[in-house]
Amino acid sequence: MSDLISKKYFRWIPLIGFAICGTALGQTSPDRFVQWDKNKDDRLVVSELPERLRANFPKVDSNQDGFISRDEHDHFVKGNRSDDRQSQMPRAKSFKDINYVTSGHPRQKLDLFIPTLKSGKPFPLIIYIHGGAWKSGDKRAAPVEEFLRSGFAVASVNYRLSQHAKFPAQLEDCRNAVKWLRDQAQKYHIDPNQFGAFGSSAGGHLVCLLGTHIETKTESGPQQLGRPTKPTVANSRVQAVCSWFGPTEFLTMNQQSGADSVIDHDAPNSPESLLIGGALQDNKTLAKIASPLSYVSQDDPPFLIMHGDRDRLVPVEQSRQLHSQLVNAGVDCKLIVVQGAGHGLNRGEHLPTVIRFFQERLQLEK
Repeated sequence: MSDLISKKYFRWIPLIGFAICGTALGQTSPDRFVQWDKNKDDRLVVSELPERLRANFPKVDSNQDGFISRDEHDHFVKGNRSDDRQSQMPRAKSFKDINYVTSGHPRQKLDLFIPTLKSGKPFPLIIYIHGGAWKSGDKRAAPVEEFLRSGFAVASVNYRLSQHAKFPAQLEDCRNAVKWLRDQAQKYHIDPNQFGAFGSSAGGHLVCLLGTHIETKTESGPQQLGRPTKPTVANSRVQAVCSWFGPTEFLTMNQQSGADSVIDHDAPNSPESLLIGGALQDNKTLAKIASPLSYVSQDDPPFLIMHGDRDRLVPVEQSRQLHSQLVNAGVDCKLIVVQGAGHGLNRGEHLPTVIRFFQERLQLEK
């Protein structure tokens, strides 16, 4: 009996990080991925998973784009994440679920991680904005360990999703998080003049907006959409931006998409349409206001843009056109098109490039 018990519980070990029994993701017959993929778009969102699995969605979503791909699913099932499981968190002070808006929405919280290594200088800060089509995702997806090991403090931000509030609420939340972090810089030993913003997919879209300094004010007051202007509040700016496959111009997404695209971006239920509150082509002014390409100017911070050339969700031309416009404006910008990659980049392979970019642009000694 003891041998049987040992064998039974041994099967739990590879998936203990997912807090489920070993067979829930480990069985290949029946194919759990196919069963869970209810809309048959070859990816899983958190709402498609059984409820007991959802809390640890970020552990399987290794590229933090807000979706679990077939490769990510298989990679986890086969137990190929041994490096992640065996790694130890760098020594750091963590501050979880900080309200960056007083008496705000439950989503208006951030996590902050500060290295404990002794430093006479305050730490440069990486602000991570998660993906998830503006309707899912969580701050727990941030690559905290990698940035801490490289000498950065890390803040990971939750924001109101499109089912909670329409754009520009998501941008306002990100800007308020930046302001809060800058106001609290001395307390947490972070450098208020060395803030980098990093995000993927929907998070890439939002960090691009942070970098191009969108201001959503009209003559009648804040919280309204109107004529775009440069910000009057300097403390919401960031000093470097890295976007992984983020949308940059909503109105052109459909025409840039290939025949194998899995999204009709102009449909009223597309992620972009849900974000602005109506079908893109029927709300062109709102779509322009929500697009980073509308705000590029010569005083934007340095950009690193990375995108797979086989992305079936966000066409790679979205990144190419932002890069072109930034370069034409005289902005320091580098575009890396990853051959053969879809909507997602391998963190182990490509995150070192991101870290080097921030080390150089935020003046961190290597």
